[in-house]
Amino acid sequence: MILLTSFALILSIYCAGQAAAQERIRVGLGAISLQSGLVHIAKDRGLFAKYGLVTESVCIPGGSTNVQVLVSGSLDLSQLSGAPGVAANLEGADLVYFLGLLDKLNYQLVTRAEIKSVEQLKGKKFAVSRFGSSADFGMRALLKRVGVDPIKEATILQIGDEPARIAAVTPAMSTVLW
Repeated sequence: MILLTSFALILSIYCAGQAAAQERIRVGLGAISLQSGLVHIAKDRGLFAKYGLVTESVCIPGGSTNVQVLVSGSLDLSQLSGAPGVAANLEGADLVYFLGLLDKLNYQLVTRAEIKSVEQLKGKKFAVSRFGSSADFGMRALLKRVGVDPIKEATILQIGDEPARIAAVTPAMSTVLW
């Protein structure tokens, strides 16, 4: 009986130590935005720690680039929008979405002052983060919706994150950003 009690005590001490151990995970963030801020809030509020996780947030601008790093195994999970992961899965990746925060694309169309109507968008240059990203998907969908063929009547440029796209709205670069 003493041997059984000792074994149970040692096992419970070992299991308690294992339960206290925390697993380290790397979380990819595709942009500095309100949505990616939720990862930081969860970390600050102890939500990850509550479930035995220690997070390292890694900013990798652009959802399609983020997915490439995720598929390579260098990230454990990523906070990103739908289009990049769906595109990767269509090409054979095995990504799983387990939470959706938004059911709409959260973008604004910003133009230089001389653009006054959608008719003036034909023939213009458009800045997106990366090809295959949600910004790219959204821009192409918007252009089709307003009657602009994104392949024949527009030039879509891969510019980078939001600050880079804002800087690109110059006469020499693009006239519109997403």
